[in-house]
Parts: sequence; C-alpha cells; structure tokens
Amino acid sequence: MNLLVSDYDQTLSMDDITLKINVKKLEEFRQKGNIFVLSTGRDYSSIKSEIKKWHIPYDYVSCGDGAALYDCDGKPLVHYHLNKNDLRYSSYLKLKYNSKINIIDINSGIDEFPDHRIIEIKDINFKDIILEIENYLKQYLQYSNYIIKYNLIFLIPKDINKSTTIKFLEDKLKLPKSSIFTIGDHNNDYEMIRDYNGFTMMWGTKKAKECALKQYFLESQLISDIEKNKDSFQNVLRYR
Repeated sequence: MNLLVSDYDQTLSMDDITLKINVKKLEEFRQKGNIFVLSTGRDYSSIKSEIKKWHIPYDYVSCGDGAALYDCDGKPLVHYHLNKNDLRYSSYLKLKYNSKINIIDINSGIDEFPDHRIIEIKDINFKDIILEIENYLKQYLQYSNYIIKYNLIFLIPKDINKSTTIKFLEDKLKLPKSSIFTIGDHNNDYEMIRDYNGFTMMWGTKKAKECALKQYFLESQLISDIEKNKDSFQNVLRYR
C-alpha cells in the first residue's frame, strides 16, 4: 500500500482537462488499495467545494498548510490552532483595509475556536497591500509564520507545515517512509517534498525544486511511476 500526498492548486489542478486526467488516474490508484491525501493551504470549505465539483477521490484532506487534517467523512483528526495573541492581527487588518481584504477561517465553522488563517487581498493593487501587511506581520507575529502565494497570505503556527499531518498519518497507519510519496509546486510544499519521497511540477518554485527528486508535467505521470515501480524510478527515491 502506498500513500500519495498532493498539493491542489497548480499541482493536481492546473486546468479542467489536466484535472480530469489526474482524477481518473487517482481513481485507479485508490481502487488498488492505495491512499490519497489532498494537502492545501486552502480552508476546509473551499477545498471541499473543489472535491465535490470535480468528484475528486480522496481519503484525507489537510488544510491550512498542515494545520488541520480531516478524514473523508469530515471528521477532524488534527487541528493546530494559532496562538490567541497572534490572532489579534485580524481585527487590526480588517479595520485598516476593510473591503480590500477578506480574512478566512480555515475550519469554516467546524471548530468553535475561530482560526482566521488566510488573508485574501481583493484590491487591484494587491502587491502593495501584501507588502504593507507583510511588514506588519514581521513586526507583531510572535508564535506564527506566514507564506505568501499570489494574492493570499497563509498563517500557520511555528513548527507546523504540510509534513506535520503526513507524519501523523505515517504513525497512525504505520507506514514506512518508502511507501509515502509527495508532490507540490510552491514554497509551502517544501517540507513535505524534503521529508519524504518528494516531487515537484516542472513550473515549481526554486525552493520546491531544491530537494525534489524529479519534476513532472502531470501528476498522473508520478502515479504511473509509483505503480510501475521500475528500477529507474526506484533509483531516484530518497527512501526505498
């Protein structure tokens, strides 16, 4: 049994056609007894909407860059909250920027504790606003880190990343590292690419490519390599 962990945006999903190709391959992958995990910076409500729309087969979904993990029935298995002192940033930013930004709770009401984890900049001059917010976060955040991706800023507790929920599943399912594969394209995928048999997309960021074992144009190509398990593929693996 193998476990594949995949980023969503610009990895599993690039456009409608490639997403359908990847989903078809995933269905075959899971039918053979393998496990698939979606790992995203998105909030739970947002990724569930994508799963429903595209009929994406999955076993677990990790949200907020490793801050929360849910099974396929929506049961929360892991949730690392932001420090309450750091959460005060949201009130200040909302007051300053008002309708120019949207602050999203990653657990979308599933947990009673508000976790305003994603800052979406809606203004056309989002680059200037991101720079201003980044300077503010650098000065005031004490227990959290942040990752910027396009017009979004993701906050996450220090020492928590996408690898955190994978490690939880590794222990829970008693899987050897040799059977765990990860793929992503951005800086927030770095740790899971580094810590496991990790791969990236051909357009991945410089950081994502730093420790990726191989680059792919389609995620379905990685799934085929995992299933065929040829010597040429085995030879590039970090864990065999």
